[in-house]
Amino acid sequence: MKKVYLSGRMSGLPEHFWRVRFAIKADWLRTFGHDVVNPANTVIAKHQWLYRIVGYRLTLAYDLWLLRHCTHIHMVGDDWQQSKGARLERMKARQWGIKELK
Repeated sequence: MKKVYLSGRMSGLPEHFWRVRFAIKADWLRTFGHDVVNPANTVIAKHQWLYRIVGYRLTLAYDLWLLRHCTHIHMVGDDWQQSKGARLERMKARQWGIKELK
């Protein structure tokens, strides 16, 4: 079974938009039997007050830790290139030999 990390743009978009976008993609991948790691469902992502305390860098470090334990990465949306975090996650996935699921 593939363990797939979802990566995509969140910053600059309405929260309800990226939450729904990631949830739909996660559900779609699960229909094919994949185990999905959705960073939009982490405790930090679910609670904006916690994100304000933890900050962007520690949140991204945690997301990279989650990615490191996956076999695949899937880029969500056509605008993921506009996200520094998504570009970094994709670059690290390539460095670590994590395959991209298209």
